[in-house]
Amino acid sequence: MSEIKLIHEIARLAKELGILHETRYRNLCIREDFERMKKANKKVEAIELELAEKYIASVENIHKIVYKNY
Repeated sequence: MSEIKLIHEIARLAKELGILHETRYRNLCIREDFERMKKANKKVEAIELELAEKYIASVENIHKIVYKNY
């Protein structure tokens, strides 16, 4: 399982347990979609790249929140 999928699964479980806010969970899904597009070598608009970088940073925070609560 890739790191992205693992983080996604941890976040999904954390959301179900009520320790992860829905907005942060959606941000994680956007990051996963971005990574998929990047791997497929599709063009991504500059603004999408900027937003994706912000979401990627938020994933690191999600990771910390999830592990802090366990």
